[in-house]
Amino acid sequence: MQTLNLQNTNSLDSHKLNIIQWITNLDDFAIIRQLEEFKARNSNQTIDKAEEQSVLMGIKDAQNGRLNPHSDAYKIYGKWLEN
Repeated sequence: MQTLNLQNTNSLDSHKLNIIQWITNLDDFAIIRQLEEFKARNSNQTIDKAEEQSVLMGIKDAQNGRLNPHSDAYKIYGKWLEN
C-alpha cells in the first residue's frame, strides 16, 4: 500500500469529495447497485470506527436532505485542493 504524504492526502480528499458529491446526486439505481457490488467485492479494505461513524453520519445527513453543493464545499476546502 502506498504511503501518503500531505500533498497526496489533499489530492485523495479532493477525489473523495468529488465522488461523494457525484454519488449524492445519482438518480440511476443501476449505478447504485453496481457501486454496492463493487463495494462487496472489495470489502477487504477496512476503515476504523471513527471513519465508519463519519460515513454513516454523512449518509444520514444526505438521507435527511442536509446537503451542500459542490461550490460551497470548494469554497471551504478549495485552498487545500489547488495544485
